[in-house]
Amino acid sequence: EEAVLAVEFLEEFGYLNDRAFARMFIRDYIQRKPAGRQKIADELRKRGVQPFDIDDALTEAFPEDETLSLARQAAEKKMRSLASRPPEKRKQALVQYLQRQGFSWEVIRSLLDELPLDDE
Repeated sequence: EEAVLAVEFLEEFGYLNDRAFARMFIRDYIQRKPAGRQKIADELRKRGVQPFDIDDALTEAFPEDETLSLARQAAEKKMRSLASRPPEKRKQALVQYLQRQGFSWEVIRSLLDELPLDDE
């Protein structure tokens, strides 16, 4: 009887809905730190969310233009800490950082074309 009430409570407030949890998790994660699909998918998997719920939530949360915008935010923030490095080292460090944050190579390549990585 108590277990049934507990499950009903959890269902009523959406705590047993992995897809809803994944959507909330993605929204909160991105607000704290811009990251790509892969990084967030890994974090959700660590929390036991099923792959089909992860895919649905990520598809909803990451339209292509939004992904590029998030990558740009992450890159601009990282560039401040790389300012003292030589241009080639700066580019390499930025690419590695964006890869660790889960952004695809296509998104990273687009950013490299638009960011001022050379000394001016």
